[in-house]
Amino acid sequence: MDQKDIKSINGFRSNQAILEYVSEKNPNPEIAKSRFKDALKVIKIWARHNGIYDNRLGFLSGISLAIMLAKILQLFPNLEVNGIIKQFFQTFASRWDWKKMDVQLGSRSEEMKVQMQSQQRKCMHIITPAYPEYNTTDRVKMINFNIIVAKLIASNDYIQNQKNIVWEKIVEKENFINHYKLFIEIDLIQNKKGEIGQFIAQKKYFALRLLNLFDQLKGIEYDPEKIEVRPWPIFFDKKDPDYPYCAAFLIGLKNKMHQPVQYSLQEWIVGFAKQLINNQKYQKKKIKTQEEKDKKDEEDNLDDFL
Repeated sequence: MDQKDIKSINGFRSNQAILEYVSEKNPNPEIAKSRFKDALKVIKIWARHNGIYDNRLGFLSGISLAIMLAKILQLFPNLEVNGIIKQFFQTFASRWDWKKMDVQLGSRSEEMKVQMQSQQRKCMHIITPAYPEYNTTDRVKMINFNIIVAKLIASNDYIQNQKNIVWEKIVEKENFINHYKLFIEIDLIQNKKGEIGQFIAQKKYFALRLLNLFDQLKGIEYDPEKIEVRPWPIFFDKKDPDYPYCAAFLIGLKNKMHQPVQYSLQEWIVGFAKQLINNQKYQKKKIKTQEEKDKKDEEDNLDDFL
């Protein structure tokens, strides 16, 4: 059974299991579920506006956030919505040791235990509660992990230091374009008109290839005193007279030193370009658009269900 089959089987079961765990310790299960759903809406907006909501690009998915939030209600079953959100940031920003601790709602199957023992530990482990379990943050690279944790810490710091919390401030949209002066720009183009479906499918496939670039860039991220590397998980639409469809993926760069510093990214960028050229699936554009439409990811199913 491959990963896609596991996710398709697991999706609905996990939806049901999450809601059961959310309400199991509350004397009024329906109120617990309602509070969970309201809090989850806020957390999803926060994640989107802070550029950490896209599982395909190594950030968090809807189901990852739902499991994290359900864990809070499992630990603190009687909190109101505001309290749930506060505890979410406090727990995962300052109390959670991601190197050692996994986010899970129940016990693991023997198969999952064997699988986890045989694999190298990932940056984050957020495990689905239904069999067959899997790690929803399997794609999170070190560069993604550092960004996610930084956003959790920043929001928690704001909450802890404010007597009167302005919740709009928590979900305020990050001004990514104005925050950086230097960017790596990767353009995706489509030559033929009327093939918007294929272009959308190309975006999804190309996003998976970008994870390889993140792995190559992690060497820079390990020296945060020198340079900040910030991928933003969306494609920006562009207008180009030569191509009917054009989109750009941007990675922000910022010098964190108090003096000019020279840093060459040529090695990483050239290596990434070679990967694309050598990849026959990408080169020949063998993208199954219908399969993309028919097979929805588990986070899409969860969004619809909740």
